[in-house]
Amino acid sequence: MLYLEPKDALERLVWFTWQYYLKNLEFITLVNSENLRRAKHLKRSELVKAETRKFVAMVSGIFERGVSSGDFRAGIDPVQLNITIAAIGYYYLTNRFAGSIIFERD
Repeated sequence: MLYLEPKDALERLVWFTWQYYLKNLEFITLVNSENLRRAKHLKRSELVKAETRKFVAMVSGIFERGVSSGDFRAGIDPVQLNITIAAIGYYYLTNRFAGSIIFERD
């Protein structure tokens, strides 16, 4: 198993999320579609629930190690952190066309 320092592990998580979005733009379309349908399919998926629990446990472990080492402050919610990481990339990609017009930038 590869061991990374907590800050490096968090950086890798952010980088992975961004790269995943860029390589899988259809994922954002699927998320949008599922949201329009009020998570109709996700509600029934035990696989998604199980994998999400594992993911949250992994991020929690990174933060526990980071708090112990003094790299991170205590009290960070791993779910909220992932929402924030996802939101930044999601917003950028889902608003790239309108944002280019509104803000007059590519």
